[in-house]
Amino acid sequence: MGHCTVREDLQGLARLWRLLLVMGREEFERYLRNSRPFFRSHQPHYRLERTVHAWIEDHWRLKAADALRTSYEKLHTALLTFAQEGIVGADELRIWAQGHADRLPMREVYRARCAMAA
Repeated sequence: MGHCTVREDLQGLARLWRLLLVMGREEFERYLRNSRPFFRSHQPHYRLERTVHAWIEDHWRLKAADALRTSYEKLHTALLTFAQEGIVGADELRIWAQGHADRLPMREVYRARCAMAA
């Protein structure tokens, strides 16, 4: 992790999850605008957070179902390297992205992954 602490890492993940969970709601644009300085100031250490934040910036304006699905699949693929490196939060974000791409709850995606691993 270099010079960053686990607490800063978790703060970045918490900000991402907040953005993902309020996407499409009235307060989303305010949260997105307020998150930009945080992610800009933490760029040297947080590749995962930068990647997801950039995806959010591109994704949130999409409306067409095919474009949304493709975008979720793109995020899922982009997060694979982070998950393979053991970056905290990458697996959970991949499950979230896959669930949205396939229109399934995260719980079902997680169960399917566990069944495949067994």
